[in-house]
Amino acid sequence: MKSKKLLKLLGAIVLAAVIAMAFVPGCAAPEPVPGPAGPAGPAGPAAPAPAPVPAPAPEPELTEPLRWRMHTHTSIGAPEVIEMQRFCANIIRDTNSMIDITFYPASALGYKGEEVADVVEAGLLEIGELCLAWIAGGNPILNLPHLPFLMSENQQMALKAYPAMEPYIKAELGKRDLAVLYFGPGGGLSYLCSKEPCTTVADWDGKKFRAWSEAQNKWFPWLGTTPVSMSSGEQYLALSTGAIEGVIQGPGSAIDRKVYEVCSYYNLWGEAPSCYVIVMQKSRLEALPQKYQDIIWERADELTERLWQASYLDAPLRLEELRKLCTVLDVSPEEMAKMRAIVIPYWDEWLEAAGPQGLEALNAAMVAMGYEEYR
Repeated sequence: MKSKKLLKLLGAIVLAAVIAMAFVPGCAAPEPVPGPAGPAGPAGPAAPAPAPVPAPAPEPELTEPLRWRMHTHTSIGAPEVIEMQRFCANIIRDTNSMIDITFYPASALGYKGEEVADVVEAGLLEIGELCLAWIAGGNPILNLPHLPFLMSENQQMALKAYPAMEPYIKAELGKRDLAVLYFGPGGGLSYLCSKEPCTTVADWDGKKFRAWSEAQNKWFPWLGTTPVSMSSGEQYLALSTGAIEGVIQGPGSAIDRKVYEVCSYYNLWGEAPSCYVIVMQKSRLEALPQKYQDIIWERADELTERLWQASYLDAPLRLEELRKLCTVLDVSPEEMAKMRAIVIPYWDEWLEAAGPQGLEALNAAMVAMGYEEYR
């Protein structure tokens, strides 16, 4: 009996000790060790293998050389022509002659200035240079660079105004499937070449001057001047015969076209420089393999820098050269103020047609030049 009681007592003591240890930190019973795994059940669906990454497609290549033509009305030997010839030669070199461009200066292809954009748009000519005024017509945005006396204060104005106007001009020409490779002045400030001195507003009255822009056709009559429309190639003969008595032209153009031979006077009225563009068919350009597009744009950027230098930044040097060839006459500030008072109202007429977008573009140019917004 005593043995049984003793065994019961010892069992109770052990049980109590075990229970007590369960509540002491670090003394919990160890987790049971899992036994050996039983036989594997049926396998689930395997994870999908990652899709193979396709190798990049080879860049498209031209299968045969392209034969292109580039047209300009500018005469052989002019600084601008030299730079355009360089542009063509560099593209031929950089494309390993896969784009072969034959350059035609002095309107050798027979296209008149106002026809160039049409034949480029139609795909009949690959690259063409032209004065923007020749195709602006009634499009007010394209007439913006030729607002009278917009940039007449000094030679630096166009350097500031043109970059501000450029997006608006490119967008308009893009509507005609034209990509703009160059947009800039075709010379420095334009002055009046005339057969007789013309340094006062009164001197304009009764004269016949060549008009090469929509704006000039409009504001010449306000001065009593008859505007006569013709191409630049026709003006020398017209000046020689007296069919016209003057033309507004930059000093470089006056020299290159030998206007000084038929106009004895160069009157410093300081009109806005003529605006030029070099265009090609946008869809043609974008259909090229990307590497050829990149080459064309790189060479176009280079051409733009060189043309600005040749046709605009060097204009004061050309003016000094012209002083040796004809009589250069200053215009007084008082006469310039009279001229602006007569002509600037044309801006308001232009804005009626140009609308909000025209005002936005004009104000962008004004602010870029350091002026207040026009409105």
